[in-house]
Amino acid sequence: MSVRLISFLFFIVLVFCNKGLLASSLQINRMVLATDVVNREPENIKESFHSDDPKIVAFAEFKSEVKQTITFCWFHNQKPYSQWKTTVPSSSRYRTYSQITTRPGSWKVQILDQDHNVLKEQSFDVLENSQSESTGASKAVSSPSSSKIVEKIKTQRVPSGIKEALRSLEPQRESK
Repeated sequence: MSVRLISFLFFIVLVFCNKGLLASSLQINRMVLATDVVNREPENIKESFHSDDPKIVAFAEFKSEVKQTITFCWFHNQKPYSQWKTTVPSSSRYRTYSQITTRPGSWKVQILDQDHNVLKEQSFDVLENSQSESTGASKAVSSPSSSKIVEKIKTQRVPSGIKEALRSLEPQRESK
C-alpha cells in the first residue's frame, strides 16, 4: 500500500472515532420543564402548562468530557418556532436552560448535539385559561357608584373613534 492510501485511511478512522467520542462524551443527566429558574435550579416543574404561565423553561443538566455546542429547538403545533445555541464546557455538572413565552397549543422541545442528533425530547401542551375563568365565581360590585358605572358601561354604545371616546369621558351637563 502506498503512504498516501495509509494516511487517508488513518484520517478516516480518526474522524469517525472522534465523532463517536464526542457523542459519547456528552450526557444529559436531567431535563425538565418549569415556569422559572431560581438559583440555577428549575422552579415549579410541570408536564403541562396554562396560558397564564408567563414563560416555559426547558432546563437541562449535562456532563461533558469536551467542550460542545448544543441547540434547544422549540416546535409549536408541529412547526419550528425557535432555537437557541449554547456551548457546554467540559464539566461534570453544567446546567443551562432555554425559555419561551407561553402560547396555547401543542409543543415540543428538543436538545440537539453539534451534529444535529436529538439527545433528548419532551412534548407538552399549553391549555387556554377559559376553563379556569369560567369556573371562578364572578365578583360582586361593592358600592352603589360602582354599580352605576357598570350599568352605564353595559348600556352605552361603544365610541366610534378616539375623539368620541375622549368626549364620552368628559362630565355631562344636566339639562333642566
